[in-house]
Amino acid sequence: MKKGKAKETKTIDVDKQEKKSIRIRRVKTGFLFSGILIPLVCVVAIPLSLNKNYSLKRTKYFTDDRTLYSIDKNTIKENNKTYKILTLTSKSLNVSDIMSESARYMNIPQKSFNNSVTYSNKINIRTNTNLLKNTKINETKVTKITNSNQTIFKLDLVQLWNEINSKSNNKISEFDFLSNIESINNAMTYSYIKNNKLFYFDNKQGYSGYIIQKFFENFDVEIRKENLKNKNVNVLEAFISSTIELNESLTEIKKITFDTKITLKYEI
Repeated sequence: MKKGKAKETKTIDVDKQEKKSIRIRRVKTGFLFSGILIPLVCVVAIPLSLNKNYSLKRTKYFTDDRTLYSIDKNTIKENNKTYKILTLTSKSLNVSDIMSESARYMNIPQKSFNNSVTYSNKINIRTNTNLLKNTKINETKVTKITNSNQTIFKLDLVQLWNEINSKSNNKISEFDFLSNIESINNAMTYSYIKNNKLFYFDNKQGYSGYIIQKFFENFDVEIRKENLKNKNVNVLEAFISSTIELNESLTEIKKITFDTKITLKYEI
């Protein structure tokens, strides 16, 4: 097993097309808080990373350099054939510093809002850019937070592949789909209620969020080493997940992590 060393945070600039997509995601979040944000947006502009606010310039992402990588290769025999099991895993260190250091707040007219993480995952495809056209993967989502250690999301890439194929006339294999992923951009905001006020931690000012890119670069290197483009590859598992750890009162972010894993099986 090979493990990467923890590295200092690096950032990358986004191009014009990416900036445009960021603005689109911010607009969508404005409608997500249907009972709260829309009535108040004309009074108070909330600078959520997903919300439309042109006064905040967000042109960079935190990269996944502070991550421990591992590559496992095992062989098994089935029906007189030999197969290799290739597993690539990345586990980030604590990246809670991608969020603002202190919470901002606004008064709210109702108490029905729940503690939650509002997030979006944008998948960037290398070649077939229309691959995700009919899916809801890039839409903003909300996870209700009820305890101090909780999963924000677990994105099953195999399930997403099934969704893509069910809506497309041009079928694509699981492996071809995964090998076409260049990166995944995540943006999030954590919000909680206290004393009838909505407090929120946004992605740090100037940043659009966190980008999972190094993992897919390593994945591309490995599939080239194994010459998998010319083999029949079965995807056993493929997912990306993120967790958040808070203090007991759910008012401070102590830890945020991102995990990515892909397991392949192919004959040798």
